[in-house]
Amino acid sequence: MNIAELLLLALILSVDSFAVAISNALTMGDLSRGQRLIMSLYLAGFQALMPVLGYFAGVGFRHEIKAIDHWVALVLLAALGIRMMWEAYHRHPDDATPHKFQHTRLLGQSLATSVDALVIGITLAIAEENIARSALLIGLVTLLVSLIGLRVGRLRWKLNTRLAGIVGGLLLLGLGIKIFLEHQMAG
Repeated sequence: MNIAELLLLALILSVDSFAVAISNALTMGDLSRGQRLIMSLYLAGFQALMPVLGYFAGVGFRHEIKAIDHWVALVLLAALGIRMMWEAYHRHPDDATPHKFQHTRLLGQSLATSVDALVIGITLAIAEENIARSALLIGLVTLLVSLIGLRVGRLRWKLNTRLAGIVGGLLLLGLGIKIFLEHQMAG
């Protein structure tokens, strides 16, 4: 995966964190700089950690599934993309309820938004990608995107997170198809 593809993947993975950051900024009122940084670090940290966990889980069976790895990548990415589009389509724009800044809430949100990254880590293991570079870029992009989301939410802008989720899902689906087609053409 080249750096542009990895950057696109990182942006796609950060969409949920962006939506959470906007929602939190809208529902938590005035957050201090420290709270915004902590929130972004939670989101980015989990987005960086989960692919590493998935990668090491995937390394264990990478050689056994080498013959069908392109199918595995296609199925995993397609499933993630379709789920992301389904959730985006069914998400109600007014689902946010007022709440306080709490570490337990941030932990839950961070875990929930990073499950996709765990599956991506398995895909990265199958593709024999550099996990350190991938995780670092995913974490940095998510940190930046989360900080932007908090700023946007703080300004009370209305963004269409439904559209962002659908576009992100389509991009994941497209990435899975690309990996599959590249393998078919090479083999």
